[in-house]
Amino acid sequence: MGSTFKYFVFLRRSILLKMKKLVFLLIIALLFSCAEQQNQENQQTKVEDSELNPYLKYIGQHISSQEIIDMMSDIGPVYQLTEGYGARFYNFEYRGVEMFFTETDTLKSVFFKAIHHDTSLVLPYGLKMSDMPKKVMKKIGEPDRTYIQFHYYYYKNLVIEYNQDDTLNPYPINYISVQKLDSLDIFAPELTTKESE
Repeated sequence: MGSTFKYFVFLRRSILLKMKKLVFLLIIALLFSCAEQQNQENQQTKVEDSELNPYLKYIGQHISSQEIIDMMSDIGPVYQLTEGYGARFYNFEYRGVEMFFTETDTLKSVFFKAIHHDTSLVLPYGLKMSDMPKKVMKKIGEPDRTYIQFHYYYYKNLVIEYNQDDTLNPYPINYISVQKLDSLDIFAPELTTKESE
């Protein structure tokens, strides 16, 4: 009787140990599967973002690069150049586009401005200057940060400034800026999270 009992105890422990190992292996497999799925979703998001925000690929490129030259000629041959503080602003006023180049002549940001906005231009993520904040949130989600009228979308590399009673601007959006948002203090040093209206 004693040896039979010991055998059943041994058998039970052996089965429990094998079950624990099996559960452990299943958890590991599930974690790897989830990680792989997340990686695939991230890759898909990157592809979608580059397609939905085609201007992002120009950020950081030198003004002499062929892609920048082609983009500038696509926007239009007429621009006004303003220089100051080591930066250059190429303003395509009749299209409502302005490009900001740093002192090293690399593109820092592309601004799409509501004043003189050319509706034939394709804006990032299918946005329109006429989009109200709620419609923008439907298209691209809630902003990561807001500061007064500025809405920052860090993972989409966008800043949207909403109109604050500007009578010259008939649109709800003043401008949309495409830039690499790798810091919280791009425009506003005291960013706070707040509910969008």
